[in-house]
Amino acid sequence: RWIMTTVVIMPARRASAHSLRSRVVRAFVLFQAIPCRQAAPAGGSHQWAVVFDGGSTGTRAYVYQYTLRPGQQLPKLHTEANWNMKVKPGLSSFAERPHTVADGYLRPLLDFAAHIVPQAEQARAKVLLRATAGMRLVPPAAQQQIYDALFEAVRAHGAFTPTRALFGTLSGEDEGVFGWLAVNQLLLQAHKIAPAQLGKMGALDLGGGSTQITFAPPKGGIAVASAPLPGGALPVFTHSHLGFGNKQALA
Repeated sequence: RWIMTTVVIMPARRASAHSLRSRVVRAFVLFQAIPCRQAAPAGGSHQWAVVFDGGSTGTRAYVYQYTLRPGQQLPKLHTEANWNMKVKPGLSSFAERPHTVADGYLRPLLDFAAHIVPQAEQARAKVLLRATAGMRLVPPAAQQQIYDALFEAVRAHGAFTPTRALFGTLSGEDEGVFGWLAVNQLLLQAHKIAPAQLGKMGALDLGGGSTQITFAPPKGGIAVASAPLPGGALPVFTHSHLGFGNKQALA
């Protein structure tokens, strides 16, 4: 029997929901998007990343400046409270007309990001787009048509140089793990847990199109994923309940 002594619930519709969502994106950038293992030059290397978070109700752009540090597993991230912007509706609303998503949908976000990232740095800024549960409900062929159109829209905009492989749908398992990592990182930074407790907090994430439950099981328990932590990989249990998000439940 598994017993979780502490669980953090991540709400879908509260004032803090965006803050928690931004932490999930931050965890994604830290642990997957940026090639942390590449060699960093002496003194560090300042670079930029623009991350498009395709949620169930809309797409939000987050801008980060990050530094690859010699001898450090994770980069140092910097962002500002106003370095994000959201447009509606969610990407899944284009399922029946995938090619029309290229008609200006991302332009406000691209213009916004281009005003933050220095012009001299835009060409080498990393550009990523990951969608969540809303797009997992869309047929795979339509998903790829939407991502193809979004990729071409970013390339046609001219400010940034995208890579097609960085446009796609985040799996439910990855979404759960990144949310769990974000909760634990947030509690550590707030001095609510000690460094030795990093990864010990479970997380229930109620999103718009799905609900994720993630925690580190007791020794010998079933683990379905491996979470990258500064001290080494930690086995975790995670499961995404597709269709059980706040938006889907109210539909």
